[in-house]
Amino acid sequence: MKPDLVLIATSTGGPDFLKTITPGLDKNLGVPVIVVQHMLDGYTNQLARGLDMMSPISVKEVELNEKLEKSKVYIAKAGVHMKLSNYTQSIFPRVTFSDEPKVNYVKPAADVLFKNVAVEYRKKNVLVVIGTGMGKDGLEGIMELKKTCNVYCITEDERDCVVYGMPKVVYEAGLSNEVCCMNYISHRINDICKRGWKNG
Repeated sequence: MKPDLVLIATSTGGPDFLKTITPGLDKNLGVPVIVVQHMLDGYTNQLARGLDMMSPISVKEVELNEKLEKSKVYIAKAGVHMKLSNYTQSIFPRVTFSDEPKVNYVKPAADVLFKNVAVEYRKKNVLVVIGTGMGKDGLEGIMELKKTCNVYCITEDERDCVVYGMPKVVYEAGLSNEVCCMNYISHRINDICKRGWKNG
């Protein structure tokens, strides 16, 4: 199965994690990539610009009502929750923002986006990567995704994590399909987007 969408979630240690991942992504990846990085309001645009300068694939902070395009990385905007809409009506889903309260003490929260994708991408193929970070953001979202979508989940190896929190809870819940070292994750994303994964 080849993914229709790639989701990446990370928190503490995430900027360095992303500086390792995005430069290794194929500029012709063929699917949109959404990154939820827990940051203070105003800093995700700066992060996106820095990643774009060092990466062959285009990286930008996502904008309201933006249509997701293939082979682009979108950094979720700090200070609001990110959601997608109208996937069933368009090959390019639109981005919406939600100002609902923080979830898991953060905004944007991976759980909000993941649960939304579980509805909007029902029966589609989703590749999820959980990187270094404190807490459990992403756990409930992956549970929902696995109920409605075909999901392959990669968690970062404990030895690479600044904080082994987010990947740990996903792994311990039995939701991780593969544990991968940070330096190899971009290769795995490229390979899975090109060749797919075996169901089951």
